Amino acid sequence: MLTNLINLDLGKNSFSGPIPPEIGQLSAIRELYLNENELSGFIPPEIGQLTTLVTVFLQSNALTGAIPSELGELISLEGLVLGDNELVGTIPPKLGNMNSLKGISLGGTQLTGTIPPEFGKLTHLKSLSLQKNTKQTGPIPRELIRIPLDELLLLDTSLCVPSDRAFTAWLDGIERTNGITRCDDVSESSTDRDALIEFYLATGGPNWTKDTNWLSEKPIGEWYGVKTDDERRVTELELEGNNLSGQLPSSLGNLAHLTRLLLPDNKLKGSIPSSLGDLSNLQRLALYRNELTGTIPSSLGNLTSLRGLIISGNDLTGSIPSSLGNLTNLRSLNLSYMALSGAIPASLGDLSNLESLNLDHNNLTEPIPSSFGNLSKMWWLALNNNELTGTIPSSLGNLSEVKVFYLYSNNLAGPIPSSLGSLGEVEVFWLNNNKLTGPIPSWLGNLTELKQLLINDNVLTGSIPSSLTNLMNLNQLYLTGNDLSGCIPPSLHDLPENDLERLNLSDCQE
Repeated sequence: MLTNLINLDLGKNSFSGPIPPEIGQLSAIRELYLNENELSGFIPPEIGQLTTLVTVFLQSNALTGAIPSELGELISLEGLVLGDNELVGTIPPKLGNMNSLKGISLGGTQLTGTIPPEFGKLTHLKSLSLQKNTKQTGPIPRELIRIPLDELLLLDTSLCVPSDRAFTAWLDGIERTNGITRCDDVSESSTDRDALIEFYLATGGPNWTKDTNWLSEKPIGEWYGVKTDDERRVTELELEGNNLSGQLPSSLGNLAHLTRLLLPDNKLKGSIPSSLGDLSNLQRLALYRNELTGTIPSSLGNLTSLRGLIISGNDLTGSIPSSLGNLTNLRSLNLSYMALSGAIPASLGDLSNLESLNLDHNNLTEPIPSSFGNLSKMWWLALNNNELTGTIPSSLGNLSEVKVFYLYSNNLAGPIPSSLGSLGEVEVFWLNNNKLTGPIPSWLGNLTELKQLLINDNVLTGSIPSSLTNLMNLNQLYLTGNDLSGCIPPSLHDLPENDLERLNLSDCQE
């Protein structure tokens, strides 16, 4: 057997009969030309064993049967020409594994169905010819827009192409086309599909961790991370930790029925599109832990249905837009761990339904707005690690539901206001690392739910109130870094975490 044969060219020789399966033993062959003969029978699946093949020309014969899926094993193949035969069945999806393929011609056959979406993986493909396949029908898969084709020939087929903008732009970039007809797509919103396709391409879709059905002809509600309503309009887009990159396109603002946009823990860069402010039905927006830059668009203040806004852990700068005070349905606002600056807008005090506010770890300055006293449903308040100045507003004593009260690591001054004695539900009370003055208030002993009390590293004076011994739930107490005098109530030494030994004060006598 000619096991060292590299080139077999027997085209145009009037050969007849079947192609022998022994052809699979030509283990070194690179070029196979059997075109324009009278060969009949099936294409031997043994050809799939010839992994060195670069070119296969079998066109213009009388070959029958299906295209063997074994051809998908030919990962070095650059040219596959099988046209003008009597081949039947559908194009095997496994042909999408031929990563080196540059040209494929299957025209003039009896093939049925459409192009497999797996062809979207053929990133080196330049020419695709299916013309004169009168039995082929259906829409071309959108996965093909990943391929930089130079030639697409569909003449005398019933194949059609989607009419969305992304597909149209792809077609416009192909040098030679024929037989292009548009599919009727009235079953779902082309605006939503267009927006999703643009989003996919702009955020590195081919490199996502998971992109099941994206760019396919399946309903967009079956695309990974997408949910639709009864009208097949997009209501949810959730792709947390899915290796998204690139920039968010402004076309996201066209998803008019969207209620949840959740894209945290990705690698998104660039600015937040102001067009997101057009999503009037949006209830939750989560973009946290990305690499977004620029400022927070003031247009987000138009999202009056919003209940949760979490965009922390990015590289956003600038001030907090006062327009966010319009989000009266907001329950949770998290703008922490960024580089925001300027004053906290007093308008945030209008968020009467707010339960959790995180503005910590920024560069915010100026006093805490007294309007925060209106946030009566607040249970979590975190303004720590900023550069806030002024005194603690006495109005914060109105936050009767608050459990976590973080104001530490700022430049707050003045005494601890007595109004905070009304915080009967507070469990965590951190005012450390400020410039607070005056005595430690004895009323702290009335906050019976208190578990953590940190008021260290201020300029507090006077003695430690004996009332602190009433705090039966207290397990953490830090007082150092002040100018305290007097003695230490003995029972406080029993707390699991404390810094009393470093105060250089004696124990009080029983």
